Amino acid sequence: MIDIQKIKELTKNSKLIEFAEFVIAKTDDKDFPDYKKMDLMKIAGLVKHIWVLDFRNGVENGVLFQFTGTHLDEHYGRNLLGVKLEDAYTGEDYETVIEKHYYKVYTEKNTAYTKRVVHFSDEYIDKIKIVETVLFPCSNNNRDIDYGIGFVEYSYIPDYIDPKYVLL
Repeated sequence: MIDIQKIKELTKNSKLIEFAEFVIAKTDDKDFPDYKKMDLMKIAGLVKHIWVLDFRNGVENGVLFQFTGTHLDEHYGRNLLGVKLEDAYTGEDYETVIEKHYYKVYTEKNTAYTKRVVHFSDEYIDKIKIVETVLFPCSNNNRDIDYGIGFVEYSYIPDYIDPKYVLL
């Protein structure tokens, strides 16, 4: 499991750090936390920023959103529960974010962190925002990744930022 210091080196976002500390604490001296054993109400103020991906069927046929907080749903203008990540994500950095980072949470058991400016555009959305995310692998047997639990914060662009795409 990732050390909180590595997260703190990447961001000053206190909500993201609080989320990361919560997830890391749920590892109970294992490599991965068990998503099904997490009580998200212990971080109720952050739940609107949380999203969960269902990796139980791998990534080959798409990955469903198991849970999405209101911050994510409001950004996309719809509830994403049960929608495939690949169908929902319309950012121009799709390959980098989805294939080279989020899928590696499952395939390589990495934690993925990103901070970037993204233009989202499809029939539901047309927005340019700064997006900061972290996605942790979860396992109920400390071996096979079954879920990914993440935090996302969308904010309007005050200025251009250099993007960060990091696997931890």
